[in-house]
Amino acid sequence: MVRCERFVIEFNFNKRNIYGDEYVQGYVPHPVIHDRVMKQDIVEINTGDSDRDMELAEAILTMLNIKFMGE
Repeated sequence: MVRCERFVIEFNFNKRNIYGDEYVQGYVPHPVIHDRVMKQDIVEINTGDSDRDMELAEAILTMLNIKFMGE
């Protein structure tokens, strides 16, 4: 038997203008929970704090996996 993770954390990159001494455009990654079976994004998490984003993504992923395995 092979176990496949249905829900996974992927990263989406937002373009952001960063101002400092110079004008710079950068990409800021934030987590997205993706459903591999339905091939769609379930939740996009972008609070502005990357540590908080990952904690929320892992908590939501855990809840989704528990619900999916329970059905």
